[in-house]
Amino acid sequence: MKLLLIFLLILLTGCGSGMVILVNPKTNERITCQGRAAHPVLNRIQASDCAGQYEALGFIRAENLTPEQKEQISKPTAQRIEQDITIRQEPVKP
Repeated sequence: MKLLLIFLLILLTGCGSGMVILVNPKTNERITCQGRAAHPVLNRIQASDCAGQYEALGFIRAENLTPEQKEQISKPTAQRIEQDITIRQEPVKP
């Protein structure tokens, strides 16, 4: 019975996301860290380790962005507009 209870607790701790989305508030660059292990707990650990490395470089987890940062990121920058125009101006090959 005790072994079954421990097994159930391990399974339940596996619930959750093994993916972390980060944003650099200065450059608006977005990064997705995702675990690729067989068990959900290991996925979360891998994603969290990856996110920690990017946080050391100035990235912020998307869920921790302030409303002002979210608004700033959602506004198109001149560079993004220019890239969009360049992509759309390329001729379609028949």
